[in-house]
Amino acid sequence: MYFNRSPKSQLAALSCITFLVLLSGCEDNTEIAPEKQVQHTARAITYAKPVSPPSKVFYGKIQGSIGYDIASFSDGRVDSMLVKEGEYVKKGQLLAKLYSPSLEAVVLQRQAQLNAAITAADDSVRELKRVTNLHQKNLAPEATLEQAQRAAQIAAESVLEAKALLSQARNQLKDISIFAIEDGLIARLFAREGQFVSSSEPIIRLEEIGKQKIQFSIPESDAFKLSVGDTVQVFIRASKKTFKAKVTEKAIPKLSGPSLFSVTVELQAHTPQSLGLTAQLRIPLTERQVYSIDASAVRFMSDGKSYLLDDNLRHYAIEILATRQDKLLISTAALIQGIAFNTSPEPTLQKNLMIAKEGTYE
Repeated sequence: MYFNRSPKSQLAALSCITFLVLLSGCEDNTEIAPEKQVQHTARAITYAKPVSPPSKVFYGKIQGSIGYDIASFSDGRVDSMLVKEGEYVKKGQLLAKLYSPSLEAVVLQRQAQLNAAITAADDSVRELKRVTNLHQKNLAPEATLEQAQRAAQIAAESVLEAKALLSQARNQLKDISIFAIEDGLIARLFAREGQFVSSSEPIIRLEEIGKQKIQFSIPESDAFKLSVGDTVQVFIRASKKTFKAKVTEKAIPKLSGPSLFSVTVELQAHTPQSLGLTAQLRIPLTERQVYSIDASAVRFMSDGKSYLLDDNLRHYAIEILATRQDKLLISTAALIQGIAFNTSPEPTLQKNLMIAKEGTYE
């Protein structure tokens, strides 16, 4: 098919085609690079928290400030024990009876001697009456009367002597019975029924109900911090209470054996039920403020000294005292509460600081 177009129409079509080619050639196909995004890395930091200082703990038993080890003056066998350990008793209460065959025999012997003396005295009295009657009738001389009087007097003195010996024997027999010296607590029984005890051998330990004391064995490095008259804190685990106590004695160690001071403290508040309980004497490890901090914040120098490092790279010398759960307890001369301390490992510390300041780019 033939189309007859005018030259003017052909020229317009050619111009349109040329414009489209030029327009397509001017299209920008270059990819736009995305902006670099700065990745800010959070610093690894921690804070020190003030806590109560750790303490060294020493143990002792609460006992009466005044106590008695009661013994018998004579050998014997425990015939009956009338009290038990932990029992409260009154002054003068019978605690135990002892049996001594030898003392029993002495009492029987003295009783027989007294009976004989009384019989002899009765005979001498009757004889004196008879002689006196005869003398009044001029049937007995004066010498016979005087002799009868002397015999009666001697017999009467013999009765008194026999009574004294019997009383002494009975007292000795009574002495092997144990009585409470004061109101108190039976702290310990050294002997049981049927057991033989020698004279002066302790049978019962009696603690007076009154002031109470505790003895602690303390190493010299810690005892050095204590002086007689100091006030200390004593914790009783059974009652879960803390009491104030006063240091009353500080005995030096023996020449042989461990270097332990025997430190005695007296409780300022007490109850009879506290006798025999275990008490704790707590001595703080330091007088400085103590802080709890993550172990990752603690760093060490080549000489072994420990320190903390804050975000400005300032060093804080510290002393590691102990651990508490997953934290370290430290002390320092500086006030570090509220300061942020870096916990990054040493090899990456400088890198972490650079990242925090400049950012990371892809």
